[in-house]
Amino acid sequence: MLPDDGEVGEARFIEPSVHPTREQASHVSIHDDGIDGADPARGARLIGLTDRVEALAGTITVTSPPDLGTFVQVELRLDNDLPPAPPLAQGRE
Repeated sequence: MLPDDGEVGEARFIEPSVHPTREQASHVSIHDDGIDGADPARGARLIGLTDRVEALAGTITVTSPPDLGTFVQVELRLDNDLPPAPPLAQGRE
């Protein structure tokens, strides 16, 4: 689902894919056809996504050449020994 707040650079589609890359890892890639480019150091959504990926001991790469859309690539290890996530605050979903 595309957000409706104008932060997708006029993207008309988003193409996600998920596949295993090696034992105990998964690669997630997302491509959109937006034109404005994405700056991982400034966009609140990309900063939040980076924080979440890194909290799971994963890696994230964002490439956004002018007028060619944005490519986000995430690799997540599925065998990490992270502590369980804390419960959500009351009233949050």
